[in-house]
Amino acid sequence: MTSETTKPAESVHQAPAHESGKKSQGHNEGNAFARTTKPQRIRIGVGILAAIALAAAGYWYFFMRGLVFSDDARFNGHMVDVAPTVGGRVIALLVKEGDTVRKGQLLFDVDSSVQRTVVAQSESAAEAARAALAVAKAKYERAKNGPQPEEIRAAEAVEGRLKNEDALAKTELNRMQELRKEGAGTQDQLDRAAAASESARQSHESAVQSLSLLRQGTRTDDLEVANAEVKLAQGRIAEAEAATAKAKRDLDLHTVVAPFDGHVVRRWLDPGAVVQPGQPVVSVYDPATLRVDANIEEKYLDDVALGDEVDIRVDAYPRLRLKGQVTDILRAVNSEFSLVPSEGVAGTFIKVTQRVPLRIAVSVPPGLALGPGLSVEVYVRSGTAKRSAL
Repeated sequence: MTSETTKPAESVHQAPAHESGKKSQGHNEGNAFARTTKPQRIRIGVGILAAIALAAAGYWYFFMRGLVFSDDARFNGHMVDVAPTVGGRVIALLVKEGDTVRKGQLLFDVDSSVQRTVVAQSESAAEAARAALAVAKAKYERAKNGPQPEEIRAAEAVEGRLKNEDALAKTELNRMQELRKEGAGTQDQLDRAAAASESARQSHESAVQSLSLLRQGTRTDDLEVANAEVKLAQGRIAEAEAATAKAKRDLDLHTVVAPFDGHVVRRWLDPGAVVQPGQPVVSVYDPATLRVDANIEEKYLDDVALGDEVDIRVDAYPRLRLKGQVTDILRAVNSEFSLVPSEGVAGTFIKVTQRVPLRIAVSVPPGLALGPGLSVEVYVRSGTAKRSAL
C-alpha cells in the first residue's frame, strides 16, 4: 500500500519540474535584449531611425524632389450661356441636358410670326421703290431726248380740238346772253353757259402752253429735275433694300444655333416660356477647351515656370493619371478679386499666404465624363521646361 501511494506522488512531482525547465528557457530567450548593454540598445535605435530616414530621403529624392503640390485645383473650360438677342415665346427647344451638339446645330426657336410680317412689308416697299425708279428713268430719257414728232402732232391735235370747243362755248354764251336780254332764257342757263365758256378757254390756253413747250424742246432745268428724280428713286431703293436685309437678319435671330461643338450641361427654360433678350436658355460646354485651374502658394512661385510638366490626379477617377503643362501664370493673386478687401483696418496687419492662379493644359482620354468643376490634385515638376529646352 505504501509503495503504490508513493509512485503517483513522484510522477506528479516530476511533471512540474519538466514544465519549469521550459519556462526557464523561454524566459532566458526573452531577456536576451534585456541583457544587452545600454550602448548596444542606443546603437540599435539609432540604426532603426537611420533606416527610416534613409527610406524617407530616398522616397523624396526619387518621387518628391522638385515637385510643387496643390490640391486647390479643378477642371475648367469654355462654357457659354446661349441666349437669344430678341424676345418672344420659345416655340421649339430641340436639346436636353447631356446632349452632344455640333457647331451650327439648331438649339431652339423663338416665335417669329411678327417678324415675318415685317420682312414681307419691307420686300413690298423695295418692289415699289424699283417701280418708281423705272418711271423716273423713263422721264429722264424723255427729257434728255426731247419731244418726239408724234408727240408734237398729238399736242397740236389736242390744241385744235380745245380751240374749237372754246369757240363753240363762246358762241353758246353769246346766244344765251341775247336770249336773256329778250327774256327768253333763264339766269341759270346763262350761268351754265358762262362757266362752260370759261372752262373751255382755260383748257385751250393750257394746251397752247403745252404745245409751245414741246416745240421749244427740253430745257436744262427740266433735265436736272428728271435726273434728281432718278437719284431720289435710287436712294429709296437702297433704303428699302437695307430695311429688307435688316428685317431678314432680325428674322434669323429668332433661330439660335450652337456656337461650337460641345455638350449641353444645363437647360434653363422649357418650350412655351417667354424669354427676354439676353436671357439664357441653355448652357453649352466646349470640351476642346478643358484645362486645369490651380492655385499654388506664393512661396512656390519661384519653382514654377511656363512649360513645366504637371502630373494630375482626378478625385472622380482615383486610378486615373493625366499629364499636363503649365501654360499661364496669372499676374494677380486671387485675393485681389475678392469682394471683401484683404487689408485690415488701420493699425492692424495679419500676414496671409497668397495663392497664385495657374492655367494648365491637359490631355484627356476620350470618353471620360470630365468637365468644369471637378476637383484634381496637381504635381508641378519644377525645372522640366528648362531641361526639355536643352
